[in-house]
Amino acid sequence: MQIVVNVEQAKALAKGKGRRRQKSKGKSEAEWLDQFMATPEMEPAEVAKVVRATAKAKKIELTGGKVAFSIRLPLAPTVDHFMIPSKHNPRIWIYTAEARAYKKAVETMWLRHCGGWPPDPVGGRLRVAVAVHFRRGGKADIANREKAASDALTGCGAWEDDSLIGALILLRGTVVPRIGAMDVLVEVLGDEQKTLL
Repeated sequence: MQIVVNVEQAKALAKGKGRRRQKSKGKSEAEWLDQFMATPEMEPAEVAKVVRATAKAKKIELTGGKVAFSIRLPLAPTVDHFMIPSKHNPRIWIYTAEARAYKKAVETMWLRHCGGWPPDPVGGRLRVAVAVHFRRGGKADIANREKAASDALTGCGAWEDDSLIGALILLRGTVVPRIGAMDVLVEVLGDEQKTLL
């Protein structure tokens, strides 16, 4: 049984629209893109150092793989803000403005990282280590951010498919005020070692 609080809710329930559509925090896609592109760039070697140092501080050793690439990405939106039900058909889910802007930002950063010419996608068994740097300290779920980042990297052609990830290491990094960031280190494990950048 559902308790009706006001007239608008009663009308919505009568029309079969009991579930509300989430809004994307009121920002346009262009505003989200500006926010994501404000993430400070970092050299790939520095990104790898940061990820390895963060892992070492957590007593995790990252050895045995050959570095395919390392890149600093914007702090990904949570999975909760990545897709919403369609306005016309709630069974169909669409990307939010925040998600579309994030994918564009990652694609732009990947092309910039590759010097404008993206290489062939990485193949083989992959180990991905991600250091998530939040905007401020406190309680925040790092697992909610990884899926958006790996989907965006798959979309821009960094690797063939995220199903190739054999090991995923999520680390809570230091605070990057007002912006946040994600440092990604991708290593190829086993015989199929191919270095990109």
